[in-house]
Amino acid sequence: MAFRVGQKVVCVDDSDWVASLLNMPNRPVRGRVYTVRGLYENAIYLEEISNPPQARWKNGDVAEACFFARRFRPVVERKTDISAFTKMLTGKRVDA
Repeated sequence: MAFRVGQKVVCVDDSDWVASLLNMPNRPVRGRVYTVRGLYENAIYLEEISNPPQARWKNGDVAEACFFARRFRPVVERKTDISAFTKMLTGKRVDA
């Protein structure tokens, strides 16, 4: 799944963090909503969470660790329709 910067996501898997072996004291929590602040391959950075920079295992560059995108899903925002309640206030019958 492709995410974009600024998108709201919810953590759906906070189990078994390999991050416990790394210098990553701050981790996402299942059920919490976050904002994507950056992208790196199949991983994301979160606006609400930052951690100290560390060496990346692939190329040795020092950077902040990111989180696998598969542990998140997009937040679906629904528009609230209060027309049924408005009709109740005006005394008009609402058919379901």
